[in-house]
Amino acid sequence: MVKPDPAEDRPPGRLAAWLDSFPLGRTPLVMLALFVVSALLVGFSGHLEGRRLVYWCFARTHYDDYMSAKERFEAAHPGWRVDIKLVDHASLLNRLTAAFVRGSGAPDATEIEITGIGRFFKGEAAEVSFEDLEALGAQQGDAGWPSRIVEARFAPWSYQGHIFGMPQDLHPVVLLYRQDLFSQLGYPDLPAAAQTWGDFLKVALQVSRPREVDPGHPHYAIGLHNSDFWEFWQMLYQRGGGIYDAQRRPAVDSPEAVEVLDFYAALFHTHRVAWPIRDLPSFWGAIKRDEVLCFLAADWFVGFLRNNVPEQAGLWRAMPMPAWYPGGRRVSSFGGTTTVIPRQGENREMAWEFTKLLYLDREETVSRALKTRVMPAMHESYEDPRLLGDRFAYLGGQELGRLFAELRNQIPPVYLHSSWTEASTQLGTVILRAIQQEDTPANLLYQYRQYIEGIMQRYASVEALLRGGR
Repeated sequence: MVKPDPAEDRPPGRLAAWLDSFPLGRTPLVMLALFVVSALLVGFSGHLEGRRLVYWCFARTHYDDYMSAKERFEAAHPGWRVDIKLVDHASLLNRLTAAFVRGSGAPDATEIEITGIGRFFKGEAAEVSFEDLEALGAQQGDAGWPSRIVEARFAPWSYQGHIFGMPQDLHPVVLLYRQDLFSQLGYPDLPAAAQTWGDFLKVALQVSRPREVDPGHPHYAIGLHNSDFWEFWQMLYQRGGGIYDAQRRPAVDSPEAVEVLDFYAALFHTHRVAWPIRDLPSFWGAIKRDEVLCFLAADWFVGFLRNNVPEQAGLWRAMPMPAWYPGGRRVSSFGGTTTVIPRQGENREMAWEFTKLLYLDREETVSRALKTRVMPAMHESYEDPRLLGDRFAYLGGQELGRLFAELRNQIPPVYLHSSWTEASTQLGTVILRAIQQEDTPANLLYQYRQYIEGIMQRYASVEALLRGGR
């Protein structure tokens, strides 16, 4: 005989009675309760999502470096998580543009490389899709922060007087030279002998033995691209010229540009002291054969030399670029990256805090520079004895950070326009035609400026159509 359960004889509890009294019965009521709980959970998860800071970057080296900064940031801001996404630069620009057109989907902050920023600077400053970082910083209690940065590095990231990007790097360009070979050829102190490009040419004529003169053991004083714009760009900005001026108008046929291209081409066709760089693998081969005695290099390119020609460790040195005239600028710049904060982001204040940690924190900037050899844009970094006293073994123990510190205030401003991506494809042809003496540098650069103006006019027409269609 089954013993009856005493609970069956007890009257129903209050909750059970209340459930039974619901007009539609227990089941619909339970479903309603589950719906309410689910809605609350969705809202709560949305709140948690709001504590996630999304940052896009395009370089693996940057991504690796930012992971340590991410840990510091999250420790200092409990409850926040930094989601760093690695996206190739072309896709990053396209996704960012699509987000701005769509009105949603942009990250809280993102990197942009120097050649890509121009596409976002159109119309009035108020129409730019990024936060004015000078104003945002002031709102966050960091008024005056731009004074901590090398001033010239704001040029690529500013528009109509507003700073839209945080300069990440200095990217100084210096001259790397084979100290041992120049010494053997009669110039044990090249920096003293080559104060100007005129001085350098005199030295180059003495140490160069082109292939047609000495097929077995050719020597060229300097390696330069003969159909790309790398070194022409560097010399042009060092001379005080540019592809565009401060108003982002074409300036590539300025007197300074004509002077630079004339000198550059003559190093090939008249003086025969320049080895033609067509691609990097063949260039490294020429260096290994001792055919190239020096070349121009940005901070980030010094590591390329070490990695590709490790057997020449201790033989190379760095020196300031020869000036165009006595007392002139001794450094240039090549490349650059910025961090921008889209206006449509929901975490602008925290995005500023993370950006500030990356590029206005001395520990972060110095540690990153010692690891990557990419020089920071912040002045305080060059007051750190670790950076100033660091001896770069590949360059014979030279204090490379100290050299860059001494040159940082001479860095030239670089201005670009959205037309540069398309216009840059033709500049290499202009340089090659000048070297081959197909026309004068003045005519070639004048025609090139007209080409750029044509691109800009097409862009302006498209913009006008888009604005008219709104």
